[in-house]
Amino acid sequence: MSKTSSKVKTAVTVILVIMLLILSLGLLARFTNVFGNKIEVTYNGTKITKDFEGLEIESGTEIEVKAPGEYEVKIYAEGSAENDFSFTVDKEEYSWVEDIAGANGGRGEDFTEVFEIEKTEKGFTISGGIQKALKDIWPEKEIILPKEIPSGDKFRMEITSGDKTLKIGFWLPEETEIPPSGGDVEKVEIYPGEIIF
Repeated sequence: MSKTSSKVKTAVTVILVIMLLILSLGLLARFTNVFGNKIEVTYNGTKITKDFEGLEIESGTEIEVKAPGEYEVKIYAEGSAENDFSFTVDKEEYSWVEDIAGANGGRGEDFTEVFEIEKTEKGFTISGGIQKALKDIWPEKEIILPKEIPSGDKFRMEITSGDKTLKIGFWLPEETEIPPSGGDVEKVEIYPGEIIF
């Protein structure tokens, strides 16, 4: 072999090694997000950095957010066949999954304003739920929910910062047992000076 052929092989090998190192560093940075371009959410000790389902949230509690810049929070209806339920609006029956979560081409009803998102020093709080969301759609109608609503995601929050979006499916546990309109009261008797339930 000539010296020229040996130098060419060495140069090609060096270039391939450098390209392999650059590619490896790029992949490492992509998967570990070394440069901090990710959104990180912490709720009740659970740290979330990828799309997530099944987060149980208490209304009004703080959700911590670390984002590379300003962020925006949107909330949409979510659901699946396993946690679907029926409810009535002025005696007409509806399905949560088909009629609410399936609205807007499957994106779900936008309930961002219903949840009253309030930013805090570390993140934000949300207050709302199924009853409030449905009253937003049908404010003047009688809405009757089932006595027990199956647990599981009913909403999806999308936290967006720049071109990054983190999607988190969630539900509010206090809403899994809602008395139907009128509650469980079977009889009310009124006597002068007292009320007996």
